[in-house]
Amino acid sequence: MSEMKDITDVILQQTDLPRDIEPVRRKCLQLPMVSECEAVLSMFKGRPLGDGRYEVDVAGSLNVRTRMQVGVKFDAEGVAEIDSAGQHLLIKDVRILNDFHSLFGKVLEMSGLANGKKVKLRAKDSVLIRASLAA
Repeated sequence: MSEMKDITDVILQQTDLPRDIEPVRRKCLQLPMVSECEAVLSMFKGRPLGDGRYEVDVAGSLNVRTRMQVGVKFDAEGVAEIDSAGQHLLIKDVRILNDFHSLFGKVLEMSGLANGKKVKLRAKDSVLIRASLAA
């Protein structure tokens, strides 16, 4: 199997994917104890699987400030697959690394970014991502 290619800079600078994780932030802000929330994409690596599909490793964090002014950072990493048409990112496995009370997991589930969910890719992002991973 081929080595993972890191295209995090391309994702952060040239695609709308960082904005596409906005539902996570909005769902987090709906929790009564949360006063501030920031969702951050920190890693995007991938490799071709064949048949036009790509496997990607993704990591990010959710930085939360509670109404009691306590700051908490939840880190997550996961594996997803870009379908052969390049239209969807299928989330195969999301792991919350420090979610002691399952808060981040609940936020991910509410926002539609949980295991087994599909995220629709914008056409221009799909072309750029697949070209970057294939290069």
